[in-house]
Parts: sequence; C-alpha cells; structure tokens
Amino acid sequence: MLARWPGVPGAAVSPAPVDGRGGLGGAQAASARLSKAIMAGARQRVANETEGRQMWVIYLEAGGVLVVVLLLVWWTLRGKR
Repeated sequence: MLARWPGVPGAAVSPAPVDGRGGLGGAQAASARLSKAIMAGARQRVANETEGRQMWVIYLEAGGVLVVVLLLVWWTLRGKR
C-alpha cells in the first residue's frame, strides 16, 4: 500500500524497508547518521561562537585583578618611604 504525501499531487512513497534486525534500511540509516552529524557540527559551531563572545568577561576580570594587585602594592610601598 502506498501512502500519499499531503499537498503534493501524484507523489507517493512506499513503506520504509526494514532490515532483518528490525532497524531502518541502508538509505534511511545513512540519512539518520548524516542528520545527526550535521546537528552535532552545528552545536559545536554555536558553542565555539558563544565561547568567543564571552571571552571579554575573562579579560575584564583579569584587568580588575591586576588593578587590585597594583593598588595593594602601591598602598604597602607608600608607607615605607
């Protein structure tokens, strides 16, 4: 029995072929693996972009620590003169 695609006149598909173990056939399994690989790559790109955008926070924090250390050194050396 063929199932028709809604909204597409004359388009029909046959049921997905099933291998002996109950899984998808070769083409469907390859398509599923490809989709997973594409999504994993997209997630990695988003993670890399987000990491790059948040780097300014680390620089700001390092600058703040440097200012505090310089103030402490200046304060302690000032009294020894």
